[in-house]
Amino acid sequence: MRLFVAVNVPEAERQRLFDMTSPLRSGRYPFRWVMPESMHVTLCFLGQVMESDAARIRDTLDAVAGRHARLTMAVGGVGAFPHLRRPRVIWVGVDGGAALLALQADVERSIEPLGFEPERRAWSPHLTLGRAEPHARQASFAGLAALADSVTYAATVDVESVDLMRSHVGRGGARYECIAGPRLRGAMKPDRQEAGT
Repeated sequence: MRLFVAVNVPEAERQRLFDMTSPLRSGRYPFRWVMPESMHVTLCFLGQVMESDAARIRDTLDAVAGRHARLTMAVGGVGAFPHLRRPRVIWVGVDGGAALLALQADVERSIEPLGFEPERRAWSPHLTLGRAEPHARQASFAGLAALADSVTYAATVDVESVDLMRSHVGRGGARYECIAGPRLRGAMKPDRQEAGT
């Protein structure tokens, strides 16, 4: 199964983000847009994992969660990799300060002994809005930077768990399922687990 570790944003906030970034999806730009239910902050991508190894990953994340307190992250500001003039990925920025950086680093460091190589690039937290079509020309993105600057979305989001996510790939694209969500210290217990968040 295909797994990754993420921080999820509440459903209502994902929908608000989707609504407030609607001008970007005017049909003018060649992106494959991410639907609200698929928006998340990836902490670590694990790739294809044997089901027999999933329990070890869960145990590791339980230990990581026990070492970190719940935290808050600021979400806002549209940007792109590598830049808005010729984007591959367009995103909304995330700033969780030192606490979020420490959580991500601990996740990556803790799962490395299980056989997962750490990412060589510096981690840049974000919520992906869309991915550019592979053969789109730079001229196709004219005016995107100005439009991105006009998006006024901003939010503060509580992070209360570190989530082990499973990716189900089908004809309609990827669907994500939370298969474990150990709570950070001080986090409130959820009334129910949300599938697919």
